[in-house]
Amino acid sequence: MTRDKERNSNIELLRIIAMIMILGYHFIAHGVINITSEDKYVIWSNGSLINSIASSLFTPGGGIGVGVFFIISGFFNSNKTHINIKRTASETVFYSVILTLAYICLKLSHISFSSLSISESLLICFKSLLIPITSGEYWFVLVYLIITILAPLINPYLQRVSSKGFLIIVIAWWVFWYSAASLGAIFFPLERGLFFYVLGAYLKRITSKQSSSKGNKYLIALVIIWTMGVALNYYLGMISVGEFSLKNQLLWKLIQLIITSVIDPLGAVFLFLAFATRSFKANKCINTVGKCTFGVYLLHDSPLFRDSIWHYLLRTDSLLYFSKLFPVYSLLLILLLYAVLTTIDYLRLRFLEDKIIIFSDKIISRMKKILL
Repeated sequence: MTRDKERNSNIELLRIIAMIMILGYHFIAHGVINITSEDKYVIWSNGSLINSIASSLFTPGGGIGVGVFFIISGFFNSNKTHINIKRTASETVFYSVILTLAYICLKLSHISFSSLSISESLLICFKSLLIPITSGEYWFVLVYLIITILAPLINPYLQRVSSKGFLIIVIAWWVFWYSAASLGAIFFPLERGLFFYVLGAYLKRITSKQSSSKGNKYLIALVIIWTMGVALNYYLGMISVGEFSLKNQLLWKLIQLIITSVIDPLGAVFLFLAFATRSFKANKCINTVGKCTFGVYLLHDSPLFRDSIWHYLLRTDSLLYFSKLFPVYSLLLILLLYAVLTTIDYLRLRFLEDKIIIFSDKIISRMKKILL
């Protein structure tokens, strides 16, 4: 996450929108589809036609939103020799520790709020307390950390390569180390993050030649891509229930490949360019809310509370999804949840951020003295 002193309000607004998109995707993926469960799509398929279509409207936001965040990183960090991750790391550690302690307290109070087994809970708590950044529980944080380590090696080459050579790199990466890797490569999350980072660096080079008047055209293109993504995700759900024949398995893989290799990158690029080519006046409110997007991610996608939010607090799968007002409820709840989580992180920023940084500096200083 970039933490520039002077923040561009157009990019901060883009962060907000991208995080709302990710929140909406998680609302459906974890709350309705149960994407990590063996019986995924079962609850989704039992909903009404209107609700199943309405839920599909949110599904493209996950891949597109994630792509936007890595593109932003590449756009702003590709010309740097050093990327400071102190605030990102300290924020991750802070929320990992606080949420883990909260989880332990609730468990000791015998409050039922999670379907995690004791062994799963203990393992996640152990990793969250001892190795919160490198545990992989927050995959985005781990990938971002690796990219920041690799950036000083990648950036000088990206700055020297010609525009034609740069385009060849982007295309080659898209075909071999992103699209092909999405079929099952073990390091795909990292390859995905690096692809969008390099893509962001490339967009930085070409956007200086872009006219701000093209912003509306990019939004129109985004709507077309999003509609295609909705249709593909809906069809993906339809073939995922019932008898999962070999034909459906191959078709599922093909559709997933199209979504990952075409819908996600094109949607991310069009959304990014729609904002990057515009010039907004600095807006303090937008910038403040934009600072909280990373906190919103850490809070709502905690491995300990993810299940609790969607299934126990909001009761998405057992109540909301079968309501006739689900399309309205879903949108309102996503915005309400985003507002609540933003408020929580704003309080951290307002009252604890500086203290956390000072404390982390002391820890790092002491470790240097011990090790060096």
